[in-house]
Amino acid sequence: MEVSLPQFIPVDPEVRERVDRLELPWSAQGIDPYGIHKGDLSRTFTLLKYIYRYYFNVQVFGIENVPQRSGAMLVGNHSGGVAVDGMIVLSTMFFRMEPPRLAQGMADKFLAKLPFSAQLMSRTGQFTGLPEHAARLLRDDRLLIVFPEGARGTAKLYPERVSLVRFG
Repeated sequence: MEVSLPQFIPVDPEVRERVDRLELPWSAQGIDPYGIHKGDLSRTFTLLKYIYRYYFNVQVFGIENVPQRSGAMLVGNHSGGVAVDGMIVLSTMFFRMEPPRLAQGMADKFLAKLPFSAQLMSRTGQFTGLPEHAARLLRDDRLLIVFPEGARGTAKLYPERVSLVRFG
């Protein structure tokens, strides 16, 4: 069954322009070799724009250290029950990098088992956290987000937010 974000979500013009400037090898149908779909990406970032800019008070430091075009790995410390931190990093790379970059995250396996989640993840550039996925993305000069603690890191309490839990 074909799943995509609802077509009634109007795409923000700034988001459309930034998606068009992503340096990805789009097909004539607006799909890249990884299955990322331009329309779903545009609708996702339209939703994220308002959360990122108007709900969270995001301050960015060190973005000049992120390469504009080559492969790189952004490694973070998970904090909180929902992976909002990943959404913030994704949004920062898209809205603040010049040219914009699509960061691609490694998600826990359980997300691929949720209804509609696996297809939506792949259509927006997110993958199950497997070493072979990470290696392929880096070989293809993609920007990879990893949280080595995985789901265990999201269960930390507030006082533990700056600590790391064991990871493999």
